[in-house]
Amino acid sequence: MQIIKDRIQKEYGIDAFLGKIQISYRETIEQPVEDTLFMSKTIGGAKNIVTIKLALVPIDASIKPYLKVVVTNQNNLGKLRSDRLKAIESGMKLAFKYGALLNFPVIGVGVDLLEFSASFNTSLSFITSVTSQCIARALKKADICLLEPIMHVEILTPDEYVGKIMSDLAHRRSDIQDMKSVKNYRMINAYTPLSELISY
Repeated sequence: MQIIKDRIQKEYGIDAFLGKIQISYRETIEQPVEDTLFMSKTIGGAKNIVTIKLALVPIDASIKPYLKVVVTNQNNLGKLRSDRLKAIESGMKLAFKYGALLNFPVIGVGVDLLEFSASFNTSLSFITSVTSQCIARALKKADICLLEPIMHVEILTPDEYVGKIMSDLAHRRSDIQDMKSVKNYRMINAYTPLSELISY
């Protein structure tokens, strides 16, 4: 970013200003949570009615959020139309763009669709909207935690600086992995939160 700023100043003569670097956190839930939402609204003379019940389930953060339709004899979800299912998926993706804690994207969460019903004339956009609102309500009820990016740090240093560097890394909440000798130097491997490395 600093190189790009210098280029803008030299090539275009514009005095660019870099604001404070912002860290891209993520949000996730720690425990499963359920919510049900009923909404009825008349749009363009057509009555739109939707009832949806879903559960948010914690999953591995490396797995892409998914929608699972839980079919039972009582909920009749086996007959759910494909266009309505896509509308529900769109609502899920929309809701996961902004978490309930600090508005960061939500990861590591699966959605179980437990119940769904809609009037015949209900628009797909209304289904998407209701789904998004239902998930947003569930996220507000959930135990949400913030996930921060962790960087792999490799430091090559003379022996006399090892103590100071190790102390500094400890203050930066680093997880020291190992330290090995490389010729006349020491190689320190650690995992450190990105927020602690901005001024490094």
